[in-house]
Amino acid sequence: MTLLNVYLFKRKPDDLRSYITEDYRSRSVSLRISGCDQVIFSFKEPEDTAPQWYDFLSSHIAKESLPQSLTSPSAVLIVEVNNSIFALTFGPAGRYMVELSHIVNDFGLKVCLNNIASDKIKTVDKRSLEQLSIHTKQQASSPVDFNAFEIEIDRDLIKSVEGHLENSFAKYLKGSSSLTIRTEKPLEKIATLCSELLTNYRKKTYQADFGWIDNVKLITDDQITLPLENLLMNKLKNSDFTELFLGAPEIIDDAKVDSYSFSGQRGNFVNTFPSIESYFSFFKTKKEQEEAKGSTLDLSLEILKSHRLKAYEHEATKPGKSLKRNEVYSWTVFECLNGEVISKGKTYKLLEGNWYEIEQKYLQGIETTINSIVHSNLPLPAMGFTEKEGAYNVRASAALKAACMDQQFIKIAGRSKFEFCDIFTNDKHLIHVKKHTGASSISHLLYQGHVSGMLFSQEPNIRTEISNHGVIAYHKMAGKVRPVVFKASDYKVIFAIAVKQKKPLSKILTFFSKISLAHKYKSLTARGYQVEVQIIPMK
Repeated sequence: MTLLNVYLFKRKPDDLRSYITEDYRSRSVSLRISGCDQVIFSFKEPEDTAPQWYDFLSSHIAKESLPQSLTSPSAVLIVEVNNSIFALTFGPAGRYMVELSHIVNDFGLKVCLNNIASDKIKTVDKRSLEQLSIHTKQQASSPVDFNAFEIEIDRDLIKSVEGHLENSFAKYLKGSSSLTIRTEKPLEKIATLCSELLTNYRKKTYQADFGWIDNVKLITDDQITLPLENLLMNKLKNSDFTELFLGAPEIIDDAKVDSYSFSGQRGNFVNTFPSIESYFSFFKTKKEQEEAKGSTLDLSLEILKSHRLKAYEHEATKPGKSLKRNEVYSWTVFECLNGEVISKGKTYKLLEGNWYEIEQKYLQGIETTINSIVHSNLPLPAMGFTEKEGAYNVRASAALKAACMDQQFIKIAGRSKFEFCDIFTNDKHLIHVKKHTGASSISHLLYQGHVSGMLFSQEPNIRTEISNHGVIAYHKMAGKVRPVVFKASDYKVIFAIAVKQKKPLSKILTFFSKISLAHKYKSLTARGYQVEVQIIPMK
């Protein structure tokens, strides 16, 4: 039984070696395998121990083309079968030997969803389609129904799944951009296996149980993605970052990561994940350095795909020795870039280096939910353009004769502190206020309101703590926070957004923010709350 990691490429190149990263092309050798049109093999530099996969390949590799002792732990096999190109990677570093910019990014996921029964899922990796994105990997102790993972189909993007098969071409599958497969087929049957995988990728079986994944559909057609990339570059060149941000394209182990830096940023390390503004500060410095040499450096898609963001961990050193940083993650800046582009009336999202088209019916459903939210008409004063939110909340609270709860954190034993709201009125209105500065500000607003609402409704001891808070006691509102019988329907959660230009809510929010608002609205109303929004003008 052999464990293979398989990638599918988008198109046939002039030379199969171009699908191997540059560092390993010089080590590549040609092989002949029955049923394959072309086969290229490359390996990582020798190590001290023999790899587990060597016996699987040894019968087809010419001895004279290899070092005397092949002890590399990683390798890649590029295979052409019926004009389709596949990469089979081996060992922990095998995937870094493949030019991932050319792969079909939903290959492994589609093969899995087309073959694993919906009640035989073992693991799901998902991320929420929000600015404050939550990336989660869940694993069941044994295969279970997909619904056990509590996927929220209106806001979750499935990154990968894995499970076991019965009476099929493999015993185990794990799929994301690549496909991990446990198979009994020998190397001589690799052409047959690749053909089976391609057939299984092209099936539409997944639509019966998982058709909703096409709500956010991966785009691989260059005729669509190239114009989108041009629109993206125009935004970046005009320093329009309002709906763009950087995020890690995979789950990272924060316990390992001590610092980050962009490639070539010697000695300049930061302790938190860099922002898009910090990248452009780095780019500006690089551009000035090149100009000082008499060269030029212009922003381009190629630059975004060549500049890398790296994460490091510290390695323990002996006293008196300089600190050594070990690289634990590395991504291109383009892979970390997330954003939104509108083209020809359609909405597209850039996530983790891939373009997705938002299905129109799905988008319309989100818009319908947004448009159904009642607009509050509280007499909130206008916010000054340069006025701080804290100062505004004090002033607005006075105007409403309400309690200002801004920065009044509630602390409960065994829980993280949280803000109850920014303004609490005698009419039991929990008002959360935020100046609109982009999708991240809206994400923070909605997150605060949702966390507060959930904790307030389900934790009596939290209501007790809030009722004892000095501000609440001063305004004599303890009974409104801790009634004899608590009913969420007696309370109204209001998301108040301060904007510079008066526009309909659907024109103010990005797609990410719309998904988040729709989700928080449904969640809070299901709990029993009344939920409203209010637009605060800025003057």
